Amino acid sequence: MAESDLQYDNSHRLFVQSLMSYQILEESKALEIHELVCSMANVEQGDFAMFVGQINHKLNEYDFSLRRSHNQWTGEPVIAFVNTKPDDVAQLATSYDATQIGLFRKLIESIVMADDDKYSVRSMTAISLGQHMEPAMTTKATEEFLEQLVKDQWLMERSGSYTLSPRCLMELTGYLHEQFQGVIKECHMCSDLVTVGERCESQPCNVRIHKHCAEQLFVTNRQPLSCPSCRTTWSRTSTFGLSPP
Repeated sequence: MAESDLQYDNSHRLFVQSLMSYQILEESKALEIHELVCSMANVEQGDFAMFVGQINHKLNEYDFSLRRSHNQWTGEPVIAFVNTKPDDVAQLATSYDATQIGLFRKLIESIVMADDDKYSVRSMTAISLGQHMEPAMTTKATEEFLEQLVKDQWLMERSGSYTLSPRCLMELTGYLHEQFQGVIKECHMCSDLVTVGERCESQPCNVRIHKHCAEQLFVTNRQPLSCPSCRTTWSRTSTFGLSPP
């Protein structure tokens, strides 16, 4: 038996089962679960990063992974149970029918392709997309599906608009890169996908930075602040994406 198999015990299994039920959690909550499952399995609570690494070594065999990132709006660390192959809407959203998956794709496209880096779509526009499906979806059916996407943590709804959720960004990273290359951006600091944050005021510059990453970047810097790429003055007031509630 491999050494990695010996390290994988009931605490890991219980943790995976818990993450599968939540899909995505703030890391502070995941740490509480880590402590609990270690106690239940009667094993010593070790380093959390190593614990996750041991799980991922096992999950890789089945094309799943625990992926760590941050909530773009709060900056809170999060961890998600994600499917790593294939990274496609049709394969991941298996609880939806073909028409719903088609609508989900159209919603993602409308959000990513929104003008001026808004990365959001108004609810009335989202509802109207259902009428253009084959077969067409009723207004009620579309509204119920949008509610389900929010409940399943694929979309977030804020102030009458929909945007991509942390789970969607983490689990559909490959799909989003493939379908929207050059449109969807990576944070200049952490390299995760970014759909809300601060941007360079120079129009040709593609630098986008999460708010929490910008806080780390500029906290020790003296005025004037400047873009880490083109050196344009960085005012911290040039923002994009759907603002927090």
